[in-house]
Amino acid sequence: MKKRLISLLLAVGMMLSLFPVSAFAEGAAEPITKEVSTADEFKSAVAAINEAGSGSFVISLKDDISLPDGEDITLSKNTTTLLGNGKTLSGGKTQTLGVAGSAVLNLGQSGGTDVLTLDGNNNDGIAAVRVSGSATLNLYDGVTIENYTNSGIQNMGASFHMYGGSIQNCSGGAGGGVYIVDAKFMMSGGTISSCEASIMGGGVASIAYSVGSTM
Repeated sequence: MKKRLISLLLAVGMMLSLFPVSAFAEGAAEPITKEVSTADEFKSAVAAINEAGSGSFVISLKDDISLPDGEDITLSKNTTTLLGNGKTLSGGKTQTLGVAGSAVLNLGQSGGTDVLTLDGNNNDGIAAVRVSGSATLNLYDGVTIENYTNSGIQNMGASFHMYGGSIQNCSGGAGGGVYIVDAKFMMSGGTISSCEASIMGGGVASIAYSVGSTM
């Protein structure tokens, strides 16, 4: 009887060893979702993501949120997807949201199924997103960036991939829609419209690097 039990346990152990480790780790790879309805909840979500050792995260808006005008709120690490669920994010100090360090920010979903609006309300000197360092910003269909007065997107030495979405009614000294300084910008979808600049590049201005397009 004991021999049969031992043989059975050995057989089960051998069968389990045949399953790939990913089958058991699959649940751990799921993004951690943080639902936010207020500016304080949004700031807490960003702080928690920055403090996490690694992983991917989702910040899901459950209400329109206006961030404090006197604060810079910046993602500095990990991968985050910002989902609007039809809501609007606005406010900020010099940008509504910063992306720096090694952070990756996805605005919307790759399938274009989410609706998100970043609205600058024509407040003076604010960009929608400022991406810098080795960070990456991805913009997808369903996302609208509008009414910013310090460029829709500012890309300072980082990477910005515009797969879709709309940047509209934005302005700045240079690059009313997208302002690029020694950085990478790839545009394969979406639109940049009704943007203006007082110096150059109403839609896009690129300094010291290159603008690429796969359209």
